[in-house]
Amino acid sequence: MASVPSRPAELSDSTHHGGWVIIISAIFLVLLILCLAIRAYVRTSYSTIAGSPDYVLAVAGVVGIIQTSLVFWEVSKGLGTSIELLSISDVHLLQKSWFASTVLYLIALWLAKCCVLFVYLQLTPNKGHNLASWAVIGFSTVWVFISILMIGVDCELNTPWSHLASQCTGLFARWQVITALDVITEVVIFSLSIYLVFGLQMPVKRKTVIVAAFGLRLFVILPSILRLHYYSTYINSANPTLALSNVAIWTEVQMHTSIIACVSYCFKSFTAAVSTNYGATAINIEVYDSTNNRTGFTRGGGYGANSKMQSSNSGGSQGAFVGHRGGQNRTTVTTGSKRLSSKTSNDSQKVIILDEIRIEQD
Repeated sequence: MASVPSRPAELSDSTHHGGWVIIISAIFLVLLILCLAIRAYVRTSYSTIAGSPDYVLAVAGVVGIIQTSLVFWEVSKGLGTSIELLSISDVHLLQKSWFASTVLYLIALWLAKCCVLFVYLQLTPNKGHNLASWAVIGFSTVWVFISILMIGVDCELNTPWSHLASQCTGLFARWQVITALDVITEVVIFSLSIYLVFGLQMPVKRKTVIVAAFGLRLFVILPSILRLHYYSTYINSANPTLALSNVAIWTEVQMHTSIIACVSYCFKSFTAAVSTNYGATAINIEVYDSTNNRTGFTRGGGYGANSKMQSSNSGGSQGAFVGHRGGQNRTTVTTGSKRLSSKTSNDSQKVIILDEIRIEQD
């Protein structure tokens, strides 16, 4: 009797959609890892100190990677496969795993929002804007906590994963509330970018670049809405494990684009646009003695006015000017390839940029 060839583990037919989940999730996972690597390279190449946005982004990236890895495992257990082909034990295991991956998905979205808001906090000394940013951070924290409770306290007030193979009244309404608040916070976060540049004395082109960079996050609204649409189909489906594949796909798209959007704020076009009073690229301070020998060097950077500076010198240090050896000293401040000095007036939103400054010290 001839042996029947075994079927591939993941198929894309009327009873298997797991293959699409794996392909799309893998693509976005690679993009996420690549963007995180670019972010790390930009930070190390400019020798800048990592700030709160970097740490939050790193944690969000780790959570996203773990969540996607869990989705891969779920596909192997039956996600995207017709329910009649699965054993009861596999369905129960998939129910619990899907609940866990959903919680990680919500946490990743929350961290991505906080990443942008911490960028705001480091870009501007404006107290009103900072207060608004902290308010949105607090609201987002409450949102993720309530969202987890809303999906955790299910219809039976226990087993929050039981809806996968049964009908649960009110669950879709809960996700409508969760998604609506998610979209509202994204719009508010974008509005803060307009507040950021409003009243600043800088060219309209630079303002446009800043607002456009933060506006990239608005694209996460589309997969969020599509996810909700397919969640409605999944809730009312008689074959939930198969219908869940579309929900999983748009979950991955939304989560990864939300995290990846945070990386755009370290690209040259953005950092150059905010390199005035509200932000700066790497700032180098070189100190020379009377014989034109460099006695100190400081390199700083980060996101903006609140960034710290690292210093290294061959002698002692005196405040911001390092390596003071006595005699006459010349201090040159550079940013990128251009020498400059910034002088801030009493109004924190005004800045005067000079081509070069030399400080003679006795």
